[in-house]
Amino acid sequence: MTKLLYYDDKWLFEFSATVVSTGAFKGKPAVELDQTAFYPEGGGQPADRGVIAGVPVVDCQKANGRVWHVLEQPLPAEVGSPVFARLDAARRFHNMQKHTGQHLLSAVFLQEGFPTVSVHFGEEESTLDLSGGALSSELLKKVEEQANRLAFENIPVKVFWASEEELPALGLRKTPEVLGKYRIVEIEGLDRSACGGTHLDATGPIGVIKILRVEKVRENQRIYFACGWGAYRLLAKSYESLSELAKKMTRGVFEVTPAVVNLIEESQKLRREVSSLREQLLPQKALELEAEFSTVSGFSFLGKMYKGETEEMKKLAQLLVQKPNRAVFLAANTGSWVLLVSPELAMDLTVLVKETLFPLGAKGGGSGNFRQGGGLTDFPSASNKVFEYLKNKLGA
Repeated sequence: MTKLLYYDDKWLFEFSATVVSTGAFKGKPAVELDQTAFYPEGGGQPADRGVIAGVPVVDCQKANGRVWHVLEQPLPAEVGSPVFARLDAARRFHNMQKHTGQHLLSAVFLQEGFPTVSVHFGEEESTLDLSGGALSSELLKKVEEQANRLAFENIPVKVFWASEEELPALGLRKTPEVLGKYRIVEIEGLDRSACGGTHLDATGPIGVIKILRVEKVRENQRIYFACGWGAYRLLAKSYESLSELAKKMTRGVFEVTPAVVNLIEESQKLRREVSSLREQLLPQKALELEAEFSTVSGFSFLGKMYKGETEEMKKLAQLLVQKPNRAVFLAANTGSWVLLVSPELAMDLTVLVKETLFPLGAKGGGSGNFRQGGGLTDFPSASNKVFEYLKNKLGA
């Protein structure tokens, strides 16, 4: 069994080892060592990366009690050979920032009545899934501020081992599911959790903790957050983008939001005014389209691309089918479409769109003599298919 050096020294970034076996892991060359400082992916924490004997380590996985170092190319060393390995120290440090930051954030959320259900660490953004109901923006701000305050207090983080018999007295945040000897990570006076990951020696080096957003995932709330270097990079990039926008608007950075809000409101007002004017012109537009209907035995059909919103197309189609025995199919460049037939045609539009439009990638629904949707990319083909279907069904 591989000796896990990171349990004894998480700051060990270079080490020597002996090749125990070589092989493949999911189709990629891999090597097993007698000891390793590489952390294999687990508990939500990403795997370490680095080099072994000059060959890049692109992944590290634990399977059936064995640690496989997944390589970019086969290792130029045989079983029994000594090798020198080096971790990507910056990646390991950032992973420790994220993992320690997650423990801190989970502890603060638990104080507010929101237990952590699961965790995932990404390259920059990480996630916490919480139970306990909806989270208000005020609560998120409170948790974020408290977590950062505790990080800046540089609270010691300790690691120790405990037996199953000792667990009840430890007050763990979450009871472990696996039986045996437990590795406990403690943020002094705040949190104790069973965890096999790598963590910092204190909360200070976590740096900034930033809650980014929240979304509902089934019955839980998913918190997106960033810590340390990840938070710095995201905030720096965001500020750079905001500064560029402020420069183009000739505004100060903190004047951008109200300025953009004003622009959005003005734009919405103009869109409403334009929409009202276009609606007033619909009767004239309907009159102009009268000459474009194709009339066959039993009904008339109009299929046409239209520059307008879905609601506007719907109102135009309603005007056009006021005359009997008509079918109107309109679509916009955005892929949205409407289909309306005169009531007396007694056509099952559910079957019609399923057989003519859905095979072309369109989606939609509706009821009665009206259907609408989106995703239409080939209007000429769609219009021809609808027209042919109507001719076949109506006996034209």
